[in-house]
Amino acid sequence: MKTKTKKADKGFIFTLAVILLMIPLIMLTIFYSTSDKTRSEDLVGKIRCDETHYFVEDINKDLERAMGIFGRRAAIYAIDEVVSTGTNLNGYEFNCTSSCGIDCNNFEFETTGAEATIAELTMCGTLRGGNVSSMENHTLSTWIERIVRDGNQRNYTVTLDVKNMTVLMYDAWSFAIITSAGMKIEDQQDICFYKGVHDITSVTSILGLEDALYPLNTNARLVKFIENCTNEITAEQVAGCSLDWLGNGTGSGHVVFMSDIPIGDRGDYCSTQADINDQILVVDTAFGSAPCTHFEECCFNISCPNHFAGAINYDRNRYNTFVEHCNMTIPWIIGTGDMDDRSPQSPGWDRNESCMEANISNNTCITIKNMEPCRHDVIIGLTSDKINTSCYKISNVTNYACELSYNGPSFLDRLNGRYNLSEYYMNQTRDYFNNTMIGIETIVNPYEISEKGITVKENASWVDYMYWQNKTGCNVQNACDTGAYKLKLDCAHYKDYNVDTDCEIISECPLDETSSSSSSSSSSSSSIMASTSTSQMESSSSSSSSSSSIIFEASTSVLSSSSSSSSTSSSSTSSRQSSTSQRESSSSSSESSSSSSSSSKATSTTICGFYDDMESGEGSWTHGGTLDEWQHGSPDWGNVNSGSSCWGTDLATTSPWDNDEYENNCNQWLKTQTIGLTGTATAKLAFWHKLQTEKGDDNAYVEISVNGGSWTTVKTYSSSVGGQNTWVNDTINLNSYAGNNIQIRFRFQADSNVNRHGWYIDDINVSCV
Repeated sequence: MKTKTKKADKGFIFTLAVILLMIPLIMLTIFYSTSDKTRSEDLVGKIRCDETHYFVEDINKDLERAMGIFGRRAAIYAIDEVVSTGTNLNGYEFNCTSSCGIDCNNFEFETTGAEATIAELTMCGTLRGGNVSSMENHTLSTWIERIVRDGNQRNYTVTLDVKNMTVLMYDAWSFAIITSAGMKIEDQQDICFYKGVHDITSVTSILGLEDALYPLNTNARLVKFIENCTNEITAEQVAGCSLDWLGNGTGSGHVVFMSDIPIGDRGDYCSTQADINDQILVVDTAFGSAPCTHFEECCFNISCPNHFAGAINYDRNRYNTFVEHCNMTIPWIIGTGDMDDRSPQSPGWDRNESCMEANISNNTCITIKNMEPCRHDVIIGLTSDKINTSCYKISNVTNYACELSYNGPSFLDRLNGRYNLSEYYMNQTRDYFNNTMIGIETIVNPYEISEKGITVKENASWVDYMYWQNKTGCNVQNACDTGAYKLKLDCAHYKDYNVDTDCEIISECPLDETSSSSSSSSSSSSSIMASTSTSQMESSSSSSSSSSSIIFEASTSVLSSSSSSSSTSSSSTSSRQSSTSQRESSSSSSESSSSSSSSSKATSTTICGFYDDMESGEGSWTHGGTLDEWQHGSPDWGNVNSGSSCWGTDLATTSPWDNDEYENNCNQWLKTQTIGLTGTATAKLAFWHKLQTEKGDDNAYVEISVNGGSWTTVKTYSSSVGGQNTWVNDTINLNSYAGNNIQIRFRFQADSNVNRHGWYIDDINVSCV
């Protein structure tokens, strides 16, 4: 019995041990089975949530692209509304209807005008509440419907609630639409869920769209499309420049060669030519000793209604016959050389090599441009009908000191019929996109306007927003009129385009930095601009003659002129502002040979080139030496070369051969200011003089001092028997002095017997190229 009991106990214990060992194994199996199921469920959820995330991103991108497309269409039909109705969009209010597919009770569009029009077309496809067929299926509401359908296909329930919309300029060439929408994405399997508010921004280009201001101002007869390109108002090429640095004023016109005008037709030429004020006479052949008698006096008088726009003489050193004898007050230039490509005419001078960029021909548009002291040019210009008027540019003229200085309207402003940039739009773009340069402008084409039967605003600036307001413009000097119209720009825009006009000269001469202001030669002088415009020259020519001098301070050319009574011929001298000099005097101590001296008050200066017609008093000259009698004024011996004044060793004489002439044993000098030749490779002295001395014993000398050094004689003159009773022009090559500062001295020396009239000097010109 005992033996059976023990065996039973052992079996029970073994069974219990097996059961205890199986329990952990079963538990472990159950645990791993449950863990795999959880992981599987987490992975599915993650994938689904990622899909939801990408779906939200796709919605944002789709809405952005769609609004860009719809915005472009909306802008087109907003313009079409302006064209068809002839009224601007200013004050237009957003009309929310059932077509908009939004809750109109919760949607607000606060602004009015062009932005409200574009917003309604983009959102609803309607205008003034009525459907626009061309916007069908191209609205934000229809796109939202597509997104909802696409969401259903992906087992999402999509809700898009548009809260508001903003239309504003992004930059000058595009506008932006910013839409704020509440977005809710619900997974139909209840795995993922998304909710948020999105601001979606699209940018739409305006390039290629019609400018609304054109139909608004032409009764829809003219259209113009917005292009971002460059308007080239001037394309300067130099056809010639004065070899003698002689010229005055600035004027534009078309070439007419004197050789093409028969002598028999010249007597009434100016009074019979309808476009005479647009013609520049080019003297391409010998002018003769009395050339002006062939033409009417009014041809060269700017005060007359029938006068040339300017005159050019190829010949050199013809100031007397060409300018004075013609009483010329129109713009002029001489010594240009042969600028055409026709058979050589007399005199046929060669041009300066640096002024040969182009040739002129009959009817070429050219500009005579005289700017002291750096330019005396003939420039190829543009005819006003050839100016590119197709381009638009960013409008930025508010920094110019002009009475009318405001930027052009933006694209939205133009739809609203505004002629200037709205401060509201500018501030809005600045706040959103940190940009304020959103205004645009273009050049109108008056020829095209006239062709459509619209009255042209002939005195208005050609910049579009100025033109539509009839804001006055000034004639651009490098543009010739064709027919009745000449390019005009208002103050802010001729400064912006950097072109010279009849109202103001923008170009500046590069002056020597050491130049300083000078004293005027006359206490009664008044100042006007040296580069005289046509209107300025008219006022100066109407007065009696005035002697003049050129003063250069910093970068400004100023003409100082003091009036005096004289004949008509000297009045042309008063307009002769071709000087390359500064009327600054240089004080000088007496020369080593002098026992006494007389000099005008002066300030030393350095410039490139020098010119003086001796009509402005002693000015920059100094004189001294032994028995000095140099005088400035009107001589008793004959006439001056030009004007009414010259320099002479003794101007007061009572008879041809008395002792009131120069003194025995005199050694007297007349000296210029310092003349800078540092910026030139070639230089030349030209001057007019007449001389009457004892033959062989009394001599005249032209002397040069380099950089303040000793005097060197470069030419000696001695009178023949009877003397030199007429004025003679002489030239001296100064190339060897280029790169230095020089002074020129006219020294006269006599022996102990026999006196004559002496030495007279007029119209000196030191030219540097």
